[in-house]
Amino acid sequence: MTFQLSSLTDGFHLHNGKRSRNISGSWLDNGVIRPSTSPYASPIVLVRKSDGSLRLCVDYRKLNMKTIKDAYPIPRIDESIDALHGTKWFSTIDLLSGYHQVAMEEADKHKTSFTTPFGLYEYNRMPFGLSNAPGTFQRLMQACLHDQFFTSVLCYLDDILVFSKSFDDHLVNLQRVFDRLRQQGLKIKPSKCTFFQSEVKYLGHRVTADGVRPDPDKVQAVKNWPEPQNVKDLRSFLGFCSFYRRFVVDFAKTAKPLHALVSTSLHNNNVLRKKHRFSGQTSINCIPRTEG
Repeated sequence: MTFQLSSLTDGFHLHNGKRSRNISGSWLDNGVIRPSTSPYASPIVLVRKSDGSLRLCVDYRKLNMKTIKDAYPIPRIDESIDALHGTKWFSTIDLLSGYHQVAMEEADKHKTSFTTPFGLYEYNRMPFGLSNAPGTFQRLMQACLHDQFFTSVLCYLDDILVFSKSFDDHLVNLQRVFDRLRQQGLKIKPSKCTFFQSEVKYLGHRVTADGVRPDPDKVQAVKNWPEPQNVKDLRSFLGFCSFYRRFVVDFAKTAKPLHALVSTSLHNNNVLRKKHRFSGQTSINCIPRTEG
């Protein structure tokens, strides 16, 4: 064949080819994917995870544009955190390749096909990147742990937090969660789980018996944030900071100059003008407030 779909693999670096083959080979062995003859074809990209390992991701933007959206709600993190008031014991449970534990409908598998330098494959299990994957997985966890939500369990997709007021209660709550996961055939990743802790990290927060505070690593990221050069950079910074707005006194007032700068810059070709530099718009109250 001489027909070449060059746009599907443009930008794929050859030095990553071996890594993508290793990942896809492992998925083939485990039955996550299979060779495909589908007319669909989405490109791939390798993304580095926080632990340094690589994740093979599929760019499903074209497919998602044609997908009827699932409106199933994802829990609000701030509302979930409020349920932890008065608790003292915590355990975090991480599911093993969470999405891949959900089977794809046979009739829809061909739609998930993706290209690699070594061939065309499609998913037997639900992949990351599909617009309806989060809602589908959250629905599964709701069905699995529904009567424990907000009383002894918080669940945000595949991140589960079990909480209790006493050690004995925690034993009971953990056993109930394990029993439910076993009934649904869901597997956990022990290396990413923590049990019987008085302090844990969960969804960007440090959770303790004394209360909840921002993850110190995230606060440090705000302090070390590079100076934004355009509106996109500035919006990213404001979005990141807004995640912790409940911990910052008068956050709206403090961030107002930066929001004003976004509005001003939108009328100037999306570039921050020199006289409206990011550093000059930062309130003198920002630094002590974020450090506190």
